[in-house]
Amino acid sequence: VWIAGDRVTPDGLISVGVGETVLVVAGDGDTTSIPVPAGAGGRWAWLGSQIGMGTMRTLSSDGAKLLLTLTDPNDSSSTIPTRLVVVDIEKGTADIVFEAPGGLEAFWARDDRTAIVLHSGAGGEVGLTSVTAVDTVTAVATTIDDAVPDGFEVIAGP
Repeated sequence: VWIAGDRVTPDGLISVGVGETVLVVAGDGDTTSIPVPAGAGGRWAWLGSQIGMGTMRTLSSDGAKLLLTLTDPNDSSSTIPTRLVVVDIEKGTADIVFEAPGGLEAFWARDDRTAIVLHSGAGGEVGLTSVTAVDTVTAVATTIDDAVPDGFEVIAGP
């Protein structure tokens, strides 16, 4: 899976890790292009450590679904992921299931239906991490209170 179509920002820098298309290359070389969902705006963003949380398991166990993010549709130079998207690799579809303006990262829970989303606390305060379980089928979000103590960070997910 590749993110394609990196752009040059207004200040002349290349935006690495963001793009307009997710490109899925199958074992036999066939490719599927998945654009940013219609009307969503922003760009695809790699679920890296933009907000300092580390590497997470973003591919479902069966290899059919991928957790990716989109940048803020109102800030063309931003690389911060603000919206969680479930990409169905087999169907070539993408659905936004959660938003967090201060940036987010996510990983699959063991059921491969629930995404555990780590995002900045209220107002995007550094060092405050909120944890939300998101049912990726219904988009119902449940906050997990006191999951990460103030000043601590999650550095990896299962």
